[in-house]
Amino acid sequence: MHRRKTNSSSSVKVGDLVVYKYDAQVSTERALVLYVNDNGGTLRVLTADKGIKWFVTSYCEVINGK
Repeated sequence: MHRRKTNSSSSVKVGDLVVYKYDAQVSTERALVLYVNDNGGTLRVLTADKGIKWFVTSYCEVINGK
């Protein structure tokens, strides 16, 4: 599986599948990127169980690029 760290929001693109690792000891969430907010350092994402949410880009890792 292709993985790449997100050192900046420019490395994440709409359509990427990301894993959110804010608190990896509790859980990790996978989501589809819908919008990249470069200035705010956040991603608008669609998760399977919680719908549309905002993720902090620096806590995300791309697991499958478009």
